[in-house]
Amino acid sequence: MSVPLKDDGTEHSLYSLYEDQEEIVAVVLDKINEFMECEDLSNFKPLRLIINGAGGSGKSVVINAIVTALRKMFDSDDVVRVVAPTGTAAFNVHGQTFHHLLGNRVTRNSYIPNTMSASKRKKLVKKFKTLLALIIDERSLVSNINLGTAACQIGETIFEGGHLNEELFGGLPVVILAGDDFQLPSMEEGAIKILNYTYAKNKMTQIGRMAFLECAENVMNLSGSKRISDDKQDDKDLVANIRIATETEIEERHVKRILNLRIEKIRAIHGSKTVEDIEAFIVILIIWSHCLPGH
Repeated sequence: MSVPLKDDGTEHSLYSLYEDQEEIVAVVLDKINEFMECEDLSNFKPLRLIINGAGGSGKSVVINAIVTALRKMFDSDDVVRVVAPTGTAAFNVHGQTFHHLLGNRVTRNSYIPNTMSASKRKKLVKKFKTLLALIIDERSLVSNINLGTAACQIGETIFEGGHLNEELFGGLPVVILAGDDFQLPSMEEGAIKILNYTYAKNKMTQIGRMAFLECAENVMNLSGSKRISDDKQDDKDLVANIRIATETEIEERHVKRILNLRIEKIRAIHGSKTVEDIEAFIVILIIWSHCLPGH
């Protein structure tokens, strides 16, 4: 069994969480407990949840706390899986990409329900035999087709070959989508096209839309930046205002604060080498932008 560790090498503890983080973890663990004690699964309602919060609000901490609690509770890595749409995002939460988790190749072809090979089905049945929770990070980057494929393939193989095939994710007790609505959207059709869109180019896209909508029935928010200490409230306000405010709503004092973050300040704090690296990076961006079509 393995659990994600903090930068100092210690485990994530439920006792070190903020109140809003603790509330989310409690909801998830209560649902797992309900599932384990349920004698008639036809009466069980799986948890579909969105965790919403800005960068620094503690989403990764919540994910790591849930993973740690479940793996230690069942003494198994396989009870919870963490996935993300990109390799970098997956690395940041000690997870996997959708394609790696499901053993899918990157292809233009969409998955057709109940058509996976016998060998692949055998692998996924083994992988998802004891799965209780799926956590998906960087929600804004997730495409409908990737989410739909995951919902379909997990539903066909979970719990030794399908628990409730008519349900998304086969009745998996917990599915969580974590992310920030103000981050970059998916390169393919994603969450912003789940309402008022009747046409879907394939079955997996349509299933992905349904999965997004199911999770949107329950939304829990993480507030504030937990990377900034509580005694620096002005810094917290600055980060919050820049993230969501229009130009008329940003306070003048915050504008002056940002403008004060000039190169000379960076040089004084971090040294000339850092300034040189920043300037070199800017030059690369300018050259790259001129290479784009239309420039």
